[in-house]
Amino acid sequence: RARVARVSRLLPRRSGRPGGLLARRRREQNAIVVVAFLLVQVLAWISLSSWTGRLAVLMLSAFLVPVFVTLAFDRRS
Repeated sequence: RARVARVSRLLPRRSGRPGGLLARRRREQNAIVVVAFLLVQVLAWISLSSWTGRLAVLMLSAFLVPVFVTLAFDRRS
């Protein structure tokens, strides 16, 4: 126990996740993006029967997620 306590004192402490308004808003926006992405994938898997179509939707949506985030949430950096 003493050895673990000595080593843990040397390691940097984690401050936890930020709890401000901007951090909460960013988490909500990220959740919206993930749910929308998963919804598109589920709809593609249900409606398309070919693997190439499913893979094409996956690749296209992966490329369009940053565009959606930039347009919907105005995250220009």
